[in-house]
Amino acid sequence: MLLGARAIRELQVGATPTQQTLAGITIFTAFQFTRLPSIGRAISTVYVEGATERMRLMFANVERARIVLEKYARETGDPVNVSPESMVEAVKRNELEITATEIPFLTNMLQQAVTLGRLIAQLNWQVVMASPETGFITCDSPVVVVPPKGSAAVGFLVPGA
Repeated sequence: MLLGARAIRELQVGATPTQQTLAGITIFTAFQFTRLPSIGRAISTVYVEGATERMRLMFANVERARIVLEKYARETGDPVNVSPESMVEAVKRNELEITATEIPFLTNMLQQAVTLGRLIAQLNWQVVMASPETGFITCDSPVVVVPPKGSAAVGFLVPGA
């Protein structure tokens, strides 16, 4: 974020943006966009739903559960103190709660910021600054994608946006 802060300071003093300045704005903008709470919730939902489905498949029957539990014990060296039968029943009754930590969100944020930064760098974009006497109403997202006139589609790659 130091690169982004330096780039913003350069723009504030009216310096002609260098490639490094534009790169700093690009990666800063990408990180600001990917760190939104709504994106964090969406990623957590995807991970929880994926883990729930994976668990449903791994513990669909006792034989499959036995194989999964034995493999886990063999690979980790940790003893498994639960029976395959009880796992199958717990999954069937939806008695287990799966919760995503922040790790999937942070990992995804970093990966998506790099990808989004590359995309933003290729787009035709403008940095708009308010005069010192005025200001902007801000929100969490530093990016506004304006769709082309008459288009119902909105997004970074919509032609004319």
